[in-house]
Amino acid sequence: MELQRTNLTPEVIKANFQLELNKLRYQEALQSLADYEVTTENVLEAQEKVKAARKFLTKFDEIKKEGKEAALAECRAWDSVYNDLRKPFDALLLEKSTQISQIAQKLEKERMDKEREAFRVKGIQESINQFFLDQSQAIAICTTPEEITAIEKLIGSHKGNKAKYMEFLPELVEKAELLTPLIKEKKAAIKKLEAIREAEIKAEQSGNDEAKLAAMEAKEAIEQSIQEKSHRLQEKAINMAVDNPIEVEVITQEAPKPKRTTWKWKLTDIIKTRKAMPDWVVLTINEEKIYEYLKAKKAEGIEGDSFEFAGITFYAEKTY
Repeated sequence: MELQRTNLTPEVIKANFQLELNKLRYQEALQSLADYEVTTENVLEAQEKVKAARKFLTKFDEIKKEGKEAALAECRAWDSVYNDLRKPFDALLLEKSTQISQIAQKLEKERMDKEREAFRVKGIQESINQFFLDQSQAIAICTTPEEITAIEKLIGSHKGNKAKYMEFLPELVEKAELLTPLIKEKKAAIKKLEAIREAEIKAEQSGNDEAKLAAMEAKEAIEQSIQEKSHRLQEKAINMAVDNPIEVEVITQEAPKPKRTTWKWKLTDIIKTRKAMPDWVVLTINEEKIYEYLKAKKAEGIEGDSFEFAGITFYAEKTY
């Protein structure tokens, strides 16, 4: 970009500045101030002379202000045109960026919701499979009527646990029903085993080795039959889990990638923060409130050069 303009170099500006100062007898004022010696005898007069010199400095500001006016006017014009031309573009960029951000946040929320739902489903189905495996094993190793009854009650409570299994409760009930035949057989086997044990004890007491041997063989056959059926049921449960693996699949529309990710923080409980991390909390003074108090106090009238209030010392600082 090329623009036609007259460049004011520092040398030109200095010459113009010097010209205006010469009209005000700048060198004489400067030399006069340099030659003036401040003593104890003329200190009051010196104070007035310094005041006059400070007043002379205001002429510097006036010259600078007048000299910069044309340049400032040009800068203001540039800023005005810049703002006018850029404003509609910035407005459209903000509008489109806001729309993109809203859609991206919506897509991200949908992705997170679907991911949570997928993991919820996976958790419930894994819980059903594990419960099925655990109870089939528990049935296989139980040896008393009390133990088999406890297992039945536990299965019954889970079959009615809508809060835990939700819409997959029918699936749990269906798998739990597979355990019913095994429970019935286990009950019958336990009764048979109890009868055989009694017969075994009687045979041993009477010394009937043949009857005792027959009881032992019957007992072994029953235990082996139950064990085989238990193994088959557990294998079936394992195969059901293997053939239908539970996988989390989240399918969502790809969201725009953020142009910048910034970690921020906000204070939610200052008492908790100060207790846990005392060096994170810094107490600061509210200067605005203090100056409001001091202004009101000055209006009332302050005696002396200092006073204390609420742990703060107020004092008058004097400049000569």
